[in-house]
Amino acid sequence: MSSLTDIDKRYLEKLFRMGGGYVLDFTDLTFGEFFKCHKVDIHELKYQTFGTSKAKKLRAFWLLEPDRLVGEVLSEMLNSYEADCELNDRVPDERLLERARGIVGRLTCRSTVPQASMTETEFLALELAAPNIVQHRRVGQAATARHLPRAQAQLPPQTQYFSNSTHG
Repeated sequence: MSSLTDIDKRYLEKLFRMGGGYVLDFTDLTFGEFFKCHKVDIHELKYQTFGTSKAKKLRAFWLLEPDRLVGEVLSEMLNSYEADCELNDRVPDERLLERARGIVGRLTCRSTVPQASMTETEFLALELAAPNIVQHRRVGQAATARHLPRAQAQLPPQTQYFSNSTHG
């Protein structure tokens, strides 16, 4: 059972134009083929809980299947939406598409937060200081100096000779 909320479903239904039982421009045949790629027989009886239209089968799929599978199918369906818009000279609804990608990201546990664009001024205001390597080196040397005599005392005599020659 997916964790899609009622609000999530409303956004997805609007984006996929699910009014009237349709889903995008899928026919029964292409809808079945689309789901077959995900090893799902969408025309199976268990997906006909609410009826036999593509939209009703998709709603049943959302209800019955786990988040990961629902997210993967929805991700590919979003790609189909974009292709459908491009092929039919329609402008994609970027606001809905972004919201839907966020839903898919949540279902598949992937981050879909777009990187915010920075202005040149904002970028230049960032502190881009390099770490103080000299200070870190001194701290590391002090720690090594404290622990080296104890570690060498535990080593066999041949190893102590070699470790002294490399450090000395």
